[in-house]
Amino acid sequence: MALPDVVEKAFKAGGTVSVATASAEGAPNVIYVGYSKLLDDGRLVIADNYFNKTRKNIEDNPKIAVVVGSADVGSVQVKGTCKRLTSGPEYDDMLTWVADKHPRAAAVVIDIEEAYNGAKKLA
Repeated sequence: MALPDVVEKAFKAGGTVSVATASAEGAPNVIYVGYSKLLDDGRLVIADNYFNKTRKNIEDNPKIAVVVGSADVGSVQVKGTCKRLTSGPEYDDMLTWVADKHPRAAAVVIDIEEAYNGAKKLA
């Protein structure tokens, strides 16, 4: 998906990123993530450094929502389907931008299917 400029601007601003997942039974879980990166093709990568419930949720239910706040554009949310990768180009790239003091267990790659700026659906 080609992302609207406002989405790219919000994620590139480097604000706190919140990630929401749900278990196979539907129990929600929200965490803060310190490392995220938009890829050129409109996918988002988040680093699995200390995931526990989130890792299990991703394995059981790949649907995910991510929110970032930006002083310039407000709140931006993306929703999609993710894969947890422990090898391959996305994983290798993640190793270059996440400090090696962290576990860097996996790269979670999100295929963005919807995007919002506040309550306004963008895509």
